[in-house]
Amino acid sequence: MQVLPLAEELLSTPDKLDGYWVYDDAFVKGILCLSGKEVKELYVEPFFQGQGVGKTLLEFAVSERGADTLWVLEKNEKAIRFYRSHGFEPTGERCLEEGTTEHIMMMGRNLA
Repeated sequence: MQVLPLAEELLSTPDKLDGYWVYDDAFVKGILCLSGKEVKELYVEPFFQGQGVGKTLLEFAVSERGADTLWVLEKNEKAIRFYRSHGFEPTGERCLEEGTTEHIMMMGRNLA
């Protein structure tokens, strides 16, 4: 999923904006959506990946909003490494991603 189409969709339906934050420094580079303490969506436009956009959004979610859980595709090793580098670990919970044949797994912080 690319960030720009999602941003355009959200701008056309403002009631969906609750819980969304945007990384924007003249360009929309990433979008974060939280529901309570769960990261529901974290997207970084591919052109801007590797520039700290995802890190900034995730650190905001954790430090400012207390985010402590998220779901990630099991096969997305790059995303799993990224989340692990920010203190998230697999919880052991997994399920099918709705509408697909792909499995997702839950990751959480401070699982002591």
